[in-house]
Parts: sequence; C-alpha cells; structure tokens
Amino acid sequence: MPLLGRSPKRADFQYVIDQVNGKLAAWKTNQLSFAGRVTLAKSVIEDVPIYPMMTNIIPKACIDEIHKIQRQFIWGDNENSKRYHAVSWETVSKPKVVGGLGLRRLNVMNKACIMKLGWSIYSGSTSLWAEVMRGKYQRIDIPAELFIAKPSDSSLWKALVKLWPALERNIFWSIGDGKCVGAWSQMWIEEGLCVSWLEIDIPQQCKEMKVADLVDFNGNWNFEMLNQWLPYDVVQRIMTIAVPDENDGNDKQLWSGSSNGKFTIASAYHMLSNFDSAAQDETWLKLWKIRAPERIKHFMWMLYHGRLLTNLRKHKMGIGNPMCRFCYDEI
Repeated sequence: MPLLGRSPKRADFQYVIDQVNGKLAAWKTNQLSFAGRVTLAKSVIEDVPIYPMMTNIIPKACIDEIHKIQRQFIWGDNENSKRYHAVSWETVSKPKVVGGLGLRRLNVMNKACIMKLGWSIYSGSTSLWAEVMRGKYQRIDIPAELFIAKPSDSSLWKALVKLWPALERNIFWSIGDGKCVGAWSQMWIEEGLCVSWLEIDIPQQCKEMKVADLVDFNGNWNFEMLNQWLPYDVVQRIMTIAVPDENDGNDKQLWSGSSNGKFTIASAYHMLSNFDSAAQDETWLKLWKIRAPERIKHFMWMLYHGRLLTNLRKHKMGIGNPMCRFCYDEI
C-alpha cells in the first residue's frame, strides 16, 4: 500500500494493473467459455484492487485500464485480434435482475469503500486512525458541518468531504434521549424524510432545536408548537414515535440502506449506483434460477438481449450475407 503525502497518481497504482495482468497471464482465454471468463472476471480481477480502494481514491485512469482489461478478457480479445463485444459495458455492469451480469463498477466501488471510513468516523469509532483524523480535521463541534476540507488537506479527507452529502442522506436516527439529533437537519421521523428537505420556512427561534427540545413540560410532544408551521402529515408521523426519554439512553445512528441498520459497502455501492429498481424484469429472475449449466444461462442472456452474432447482425456490421444458406431467409 503506497503511503503518499500528496494526491495519488496513476503510477502509484501501476502495481495493481500489473497484478491484474499477472492473473491473466496464467489463464488461457481461448480455452474458457464466455461464462467462465465472466466468473473469473468477477471473482478474481475485481478483487485485486479492493484492498487499496479501502483507503485511497484510485485515479480514474487506473480504474479505466482495469475495466479495459476486464472487457478484453470477457469478450476474448488477445494481442493479435479483437473479438466482438456484443453488449455494452454499461449493461454488463448492471445487476443481474435488471439485465446485467453483476460486474461491479470499480469507480463506484471505490467511493463506497471510502464512505465506510466516513461512517466509522461519524459513528464515533475509537480506532487510532479515526482519532487521528478527528484530531486533525474536526474544526467545529456541529456534526452536520464537521466535514470541511481546505486545499492543504489530505486527498483522503477531501474524498470524505466530497462523499459526505451522500452519506448524510442515508443516516437514520433511532431516538433515545433526543439530545444528539437535530430536529430538522437530520433524518429521524422516517426513512427518506428530513424536514429541511421540505419547502418549509422554519422559524428562526426553532432552527437549532434538538429532538429533545420538541417535548413540553408534561413530557409529551409539543404539538401546540409543531402544529403552527409543520405540515399536518409530518406532525402525524411524529405522533407515532415514542417521546424522547433519558432512560432510553443515547440516540442511535443507523444506516437506512440495509435492513439491520448496519453500514455495508454493498448497500453503499447500490445506493451510489442508483440502479432503477423499477426496471427489474421477471425474465431475468427466471433466467438465473434455471437449473442449467452457467454457459447455457449466459447464452440465453445474450439471446434475450438480441446480441447473438447471426448472419443478419454481421450483415448490419458490413460483414457477409444476411441470408441463411439452408432456408434462404434472413437470420
């Protein structure tokens, strides 16, 4: 792992590209099926850069080179010839349920790995590296404004600052005593709802309130104050939440991208990729559940995309005759 006192450059991670090429040198591409090449590209090539990605933003040129190597290996390119790349990389790198092959986009994966560091710092990790980062960069005490970068800061801290908005949008709070959570600036009412995201004029005297400040002298929600300017549906949602109580302990930070509230790189990757869940098709779900060899599934995947190298397709590419030599029809 290179220890750098400056922004990383492509040459600093040439060893990663060399490792990927070293893996390929031991494989004979022409003796592997398309399914076999896809499996190796996913399970081996993608794993090589993960370790340096955990603590560095790898330069785009380096990631592009690894993606290029993956594409060439998957479609069977070699030094002497370039093969037919039937499906675009944009499609190949989508999840299987939306028509892709599930290969990861390494630039997005790199960001998800860095987000894990941001999550650890913000959630109060006591690891030595986290304490050092807090001691060096925590300039004010307001959590929402903690992540600020200066030109002289390290490249890692700048990357954390850049990714902070995406991280903050997915932090959900489970209310305990209500003393740590901003009533309007943080997500605690329900996932996906933050009052500051709504077009609401928050009274000046209420802007810095914590959730604990929304409780009246009787220990109930102060609906008299809330009803004055909050939308009715938001107030109704607040009513369903238990009133903050010191006996419930501290507020708990949860990750809204996973079912158990724990941060995972996989859920961060899915969030950053922003794949359209509405695009899921039963066809793809059924395809990958078929009890058949992987090479058959991948053949059917190509068939469903309409990308088999038929005579008609070769003719559209300017190669050969579109007619079948047996039935004399276009195929």
